[in-house]
This record gives sequence, C-alpha cells and structure tokens, in this order.
Amino acid sequence: MKIAVVGAGAVGSLVGGLLADGGEDVTLIGRSAHVQAIQEHGLHLEGAVGERIIRVKAQEQLTESPELTIFATKTQDLAETCRSVAPLVGEGPVITMQNGVRCDRIAREFFIPDQIVGCMVFCSATFLEPGRVSCQVRGWLTIGDPFVSQPSRLQKIKGILSKALPVHISRDIAATRWTKLITNLNNALPAVTGLPLQDIYFSKSTSQIPLRIMREGLETLSAARIRMDNSPQALAVRLATSLPESFPTAVLGALSHTRMGRQPMFGSTWQSIKRGSATEIDYLNGEIVDVGKKIGHDTPYNAHVVQLVHEVEKSGKFYPPEKLWPE
Repeated sequence: MKIAVVGAGAVGSLVGGLLADGGEDVTLIGRSAHVQAIQEHGLHLEGAVGERIIRVKAQEQLTESPELTIFATKTQDLAETCRSVAPLVGEGPVITMQNGVRCDRIAREFFIPDQIVGCMVFCSATFLEPGRVSCQVRGWLTIGDPFVSQPSRLQKIKGILSKALPVHISRDIAATRWTKLITNLNNALPAVTGLPLQDIYFSKSTSQIPLRIMREGLETLSAARIRMDNSPQALAVRLATSLPESFPTAVLGALSHTRMGRQPMFGSTWQSIKRGSATEIDYLNGEIVDVGKKIGHDTPYNAHVVQLVHEVEKSGKFYPPEKLWPE
C-alpha cells in the first residue's frame, strides 16, 4: 500500500521506517535536514527495535496522493498540516497519531468522519539527530473508529500497521485517548527539569510528584464524568494512584535497579524543548487544567507544570527538580 507519514519525527519515522522495512511503499514527509539525511544515508533505527538502516523514501512535501495517510505531527501543528495536504489526500483513510484528546476532532474539520482512524502510540522513541531515531520502548499501537464504526476497515489497517508494531483495537478510542493522556501527564517533568523521568521517580524529594499529578488527573476526569477505558494501563494507573504513596514509591525504587530503570526516559515534551519548538503541554496537562476550570475542580499540580513548561519554552533554561512542587 502507498503510505504517506506526514510529520515524520521520532514516532512517525519509527512507524514509517518499520512499515517500509516490512514491505510497504512508504514516504516520510519531514523537515529538510531529516529528509536529506534519509535520502543520502537511509533511516537509522536503533534501540528496542534493533539496529538497522532502512532505505525509505523521504520528502519535505507531499506531492502525490497516498492510499493511506498517517499524521504524526504534534497536536498544535495538526490543523495546518491537514489543511495543506487535504487536496492530495482526497477521500482515503487518514490515521491521527497524536497525543492528547483533540486530534480526531481537529482532523474532522478537513476530512469526512468515516475517513478518520484514531491511533494511540504506546511506545517511546527519541529523535537523536537528522536521519537517526532511537526506540527506548517498543510497545504497541491502539486504533479505533472515533466517528463511524467500520470493523472490517480497522482489521485491514491493523494488518498493515502490525508490520511495524503490535496493534490492538479499541472499542472506544475516545476513552483510550483519555487513558493515554493520564499516562502522558508526567512527560512534563523532564521538560521542566531536563532530567530523565527516572531521576524524578527515584528521588526521595520528588518521587511523590508523578503520583500526585496522575491522581489529580484521575480525580478531575471522575468529577467531570469523563470515562477512561478498561485497558491494563488504565487499571494499573488506577491501582497505583489509589494506594498509599509509600507503596508505589517503594516499587519505583526497586525498578530503578532494573534495565528499564537504567534506560533514560525523557519523553516527547522534552524533545520539543531541546529542539526549541513549541510543546504539546496545553494538550496534555493543559487538558486537565481546562476540564478542572469548567467544573470548578482545583488542579494545582498540573497547572503548575503547565506554567513551568511554558517558562522553559521561553527561556530555554531548566529548573531544579524541587521547583516541581506547587507553592
């Protein structure tokens, strides 16, 4: 199948590269330096997917109509990206691969509802340099129909995407997006401090902050009667945030001695900071803050990290971890 991955950064390049390696006709649409590096030397993947060089087509702009379009831009860039490529995309299926909960509604402004397939990415990838991407956690993809149920098409798309990563189908992709949002709330912590998540999780002075940020998010969704799904990830988050803080902290301390604990995890928000570009913070922690304002529910932890990330965006200077505590 002729596939275009529009916004090929870390995740887009990882998924698109693996699809190309699996035999699909893939074109990565990305920034100039990244495109040039791939054209000259191939796409270098490393980490949890193994080290390999993949020969895949790469361009700065979409120039022909694909059969399947994967949007892998950041949420804040999605509307403009959809607007620019919609004439070439036509009526073919489009996959929204953004964090947060708004992307399907944004895509609906430019495409008909039955074109849109929602996709959540449960893996971790870092854009190291032009032409090179590292995968820290291989993970999986979860897809679903946000507007029009088309089970046979989902199965077909699952078969294609499975050439890159394992794929699950969600019966309620909106609920799955809220689940992923809660797990993404701690992406803000490396973006504020410049430190990997492990340094926050395993430090006695800050280990309680990730749990409190997620608990605050869960409490806000519950107060607003917003549903999460019943996936293992949702159950794990609910369990971790319902236990006394000392128990999850002890578990995190034990994990610090494992391979997972030693692998630095920075997240996509930190990557945006390092590139000097706008982050998705308003579409992650900012969603919890917005929901809280609408229902009169205080969100001090999430509001505080939203403010700090915006300050780091402007200054380019990270804060010490202790700054993560709201005043």
